Parts: sequence; C-alpha cells; structure tokens
Amino acid sequence: MSLEELSQISNIIIAISTTIGAIGVFVAWYSLKSNHDWNRRQLAIDKISTILKELREYRTNEFETLLHYSNRKKDDAFKVKELHLLMCEKDENGNLKWDNDKHCILTPKGRILANQIQEVLNSYEIISTGVFENTFDEEIVKKLMKGNLDKAFYIFKDYIIHLREHYKRNAIYENLEKLVKKWESEHIKVEKRNPTA
Repeated sequence: MSLEELSQISNIIIAISTTIGAIGVFVAWYSLKSNHDWNRRQLAIDKISTILKELREYRTNEFETLLHYSNRKKDDAFKVKELHLLMCEKDENGNLKWDNDKHCILTPKGRILANQIQEVLNSYEIISTGVFENTFDEEIVKKLMKGNLDKAFYIFKDYIIHLREHYKRNAIYENLEKLVKKWESEHIKVEKRNPTA
C-alpha cells in the first residue's frame, strides 16, 4: 500500500470519526432537549397539582365563606369597596375605620381573607412567571389552568389595580395579567370538518 493510499484511508477514517462524533453530539443534544421538555411539563403539572390542592382547602375557610368564590363568574368582579367592607372594621355608622387615612383597619377574619386572596394571586403569578421564563410548559398550563387564571385575574382586577396604585406596587401580578391577555389575543384554531352529506 502506498503512502498516498494510507493518507486517503486516514482521511476517510477521520471523516467517519468526525461524522460519528457529530451524530453522537446531536443524539446527546436531542436527548437532553427531550428530557428538558419532559421536565418542564412535569414541573408544571406538579406545581398546578399543589395549587389546586391548596385551593380546595380554601373552599371551607374565609376565602369561600366570605367571597363565595366558587359561584362567582369572571365578569362579576369584586369592587375594591366591596372587598374593604368584607375585610375592614366599621364604626357605629357602618363606615370603614381607617388608620392614617391610608389603610382600613382589618378585622381578624379580614386579615385572613386579604392574605388568602394574595396567596391565590401569588400562586397564579408564580405559574405565569414560570411560563414566561420557560420553566413551565405553556400548553400544559393553558390546558389545565386557563379558566382558573382568567377567573382570578378578572374577579380581582380592580383589587390588583388598587394594590398597584394605592400601594405603589406597579409590577404586582403583571405576569398573570400578561399571560391572561396573551391567551385572549391568540386566535382559536378551527379545524375543518368533513362534510355531513
């Protein structure tokens, strides 16, 4: 075998090795991507399961007994004054009691209710942020939680605006709002049906 033939065989072996290495890198990348996608879906399902379990517990406490949340429709939003009347102390004339003209004085049940509303909204904000950060799979979240996120955002929309303006918390629940509005703006795909005749 000549030196030239050995050089050609060597070049062929290097080319084959490089191709096999590239295929190996591609297979490893694809495997990692598949694992990552599966992990994002699983993480979304786990977090959603936890939140739904917590919300089931709210059915027997102030959140449900004072708000009747389960029966409320998303287009029947709470007004800030309505929530204040549920949460705050009132004087002998039925007017809200204020601390320094900035905060109403919460009753013990009102403090629990305020915390529970924020816990629900915080949970939905975590899910929404997870979608935008690509931590949670958006399609899984959309299929499992779209109605819950819509309802919570719209029922408490005025309260969220109140928290942003009155307490100067401009970014509070912004990812929840952004995700709800994103899904609203997406067009629903209509699949063509087979003719019936």
